[in-house]
Amino acid sequence: MMNQATKSRPDPRGPAARRGFTLVELLIVMTIIGIIIALILIAARDGVRHAEVRATQALILKLEGGLNDRLDALMQLRPEPNFAHGYLAGIYFPGVGTEADSGPRMSPPAILTPSGDPNTAVRTTGRAQAFALADYLKSEMPDVFVLATGATVGTADYPLNFAGRPFPGDPVDSSLGDHARYILPLGHMVVGPRTGHGVTGFGDGFIDSNNIFHSSNPQLGTAGRGIYGASYSVAAGVYKNLGYHPQGYDMVDNDGDGLIDEWDEGVDASNQADVLARLANHTHETARSEMLYALLVEGQGLLGSVFSPDDFSDREVQDTDGDGLPEFVDAWGKPLQFFRWPTLYHSDAQRGQNVGTDPATGMPTSFVAPYASVYQAREQDPLDPGQTLMSPAWWLGSQNSFPPTLGNPANSKTGGSTTTGSSGGVEAFERYFYRLTEPMLHNASAPSPYWDRGGTPALRYRRAFFTKPLILSGGPDQQPGVGVFPSAAATLDNVMNVENQAVQFWPSEMMLADWLIDTAPSASSNTFQLLDAGQDDITNHNVASGAGSGG
Repeated sequence: MMNQATKSRPDPRGPAARRGFTLVELLIVMTIIGIIIALILIAARDGVRHAEVRATQALILKLEGGLNDRLDALMQLRPEPNFAHGYLAGIYFPGVGTEADSGPRMSPPAILTPSGDPNTAVRTTGRAQAFALADYLKSEMPDVFVLATGATVGTADYPLNFAGRPFPGDPVDSSLGDHARYILPLGHMVVGPRTGHGVTGFGDGFIDSNNIFHSSNPQLGTAGRGIYGASYSVAAGVYKNLGYHPQGYDMVDNDGDGLIDEWDEGVDASNQADVLARLANHTHETARSEMLYALLVEGQGLLGSVFSPDDFSDREVQDTDGDGLPEFVDAWGKPLQFFRWPTLYHSDAQRGQNVGTDPATGMPTSFVAPYASVYQAREQDPLDPGQTLMSPAWWLGSQNSFPPTLGNPANSKTGGSTTTGSSGGVEAFERYFYRLTEPMLHNASAPSPYWDRGGTPALRYRRAFFTKPLILSGGPDQQPGVGVFPSAAATLDNVMNVENQAVQFWPSEMMLADWLIDTAPSASSNTFQLLDAGQDDITNHNVASGAGSGG
């Protein structure tokens, strides 16, 4: 038996060695830890992205609510059509007009209106009211502006154009010069085109204004409700933040020259350098967001504003280009894009243009008809409840030979039809407001997917668009899926012919000719790139929102 001393004697070999981790085991543990960390980082990144998306969605829905409130208020006010609206909305028998006594001008053909003075009666038609309402909404809810070109910035009376085009004719007040043709409502301060003054191919008639013109009363004594596409009260919200003096955005003709809030009322030697510097910093990418801010936060006049600046955080409103004009920005710091009548945008809220895949190439560059069959309900234009703009008697050039088209004055016609078969009145409406024609080639043998559902080729170009104002973020990739021109190409015609319609395709890939949509300018991306960029877009069209007229 072993005694106690023997028991306590240490083992001469020393204590047993402890077993450590092998290299393989260490690698396994490190791999597991790396996977766990990666999962945590991915989850955190996804959480951040979801938070950014939710924040952008919340901002867009908030802004949409404000837009709907403003639009509902505007829709309650029915503006009275003037003679210019009636002139463009009239239906004229083809070939009935007679040559004027002097020059090549044509007298207006007989007009299809109730008995009595045709110039007065035509103002009461639903179509003239649709013109007047579109004219009013555009002036009170502009969605974009472009800078005057070249050296005119800073020297022009109005350095900004809110997508307004001139109405033909001579100024009633010659001191106003070319500005008169831009004063709103359309034709308000010009003589013609129904008088034919200085415009070849236009007929004799009354002044195109809110008042009957007579040679003994050449002055109307009013500067209208707006100029260059926007009402004076809406434009004031932009001029204020550009740094104008208060007299430059008070909606008053302070110097008695017949112009309201022009350059020399708001800018003098004390602030001119600052205003010019801000205009020089402006980038077109920000214009639509700046216009939305001016509408909803800086609203002047009777309608006022919907929001206060305190309703938004510094992350929601910024000035990314340093032009002094605040912009609504998404969670990625990019300005939102705002479109009032996005007629060619395809979404759950409206049909717009549906671009599909070309079977031959596999590329998304072919038009898919907006309607599945002859039985599917067609979209209706909420600004034209009676669909008077779709009346064949007015829409078809073969039925309505007047007025001459205002779309391209160099090619103005005094009768006949355009390539689409539409009348000059249709082209004039499209020039000033929004589309009434299907821009894609239709299938003559299959009329059912088109608006008209009939067999007349020209009528299948007819299209009533339901449009909802669009507020759009490019999403996480920060690239919007609609064509937006770079600053160098953001001319008035480019913006109005292409961008204002929120096109989701490159025009020269899709269009047939410039009588449908201008093919010369193009957005910065081709169709495939736009569609790819639009996959993660966040808009009020794809986010559930509250009630509202939507436009």
